[in-house]
Amino acid sequence: MLFEIGEENVKTLQQLAGRLEQVESALTTQINQNRTLCDLLLPTPTHLTTKKMDGTNSVLVSWENVIPILNAIDHYDVFVNEKQVGKVVARNKRLLITDTNLSEDMRVSVQACFSKLNNARSQKAEIILHATEEDEKRDEDSPDGKENEKERIS
Repeated sequence: MLFEIGEENVKTLQQLAGRLEQVESALTTQINQNRTLCDLLLPTPTHLTTKKMDGTNSVLVSWENVIPILNAIDHYDVFVNEKQVGKVVARNKRLLITDTNLSEDMRVSVQACFSKLNNARSQKAEIILHATEEDEKRDEDSPDGKENEKERIS
């Protein structure tokens, strides 16, 4: 009798395992569909531009955004070289980044954030801000005597 109960439990566990696989498959399909939907509903910022501010180590970053179907953008996160440097209220669409090293290339990224949609995020829009010879010369001529590390190494 105990042996029969054991066999019945094995069958039940096998049925549950089969159903669990079906649920996992359905969830994977749903997640992939949601990603596609999110890309449509949560657009990536566009027209990303940077402007070096004369006489300072500051860069003004600005962008546009396609108006999403759901007007739910809460804020934008701004990154320099993958490090978050600011959070911008959705209506502003620009940020002044100060104390930057303009003698080195920078990767500037902006990502739309949607707190009303379970903190969903768009893909990052990216732009590379290249160092210029003028910036490198200014760094070499700086009063502390430090020269551009990148130039010194190569």
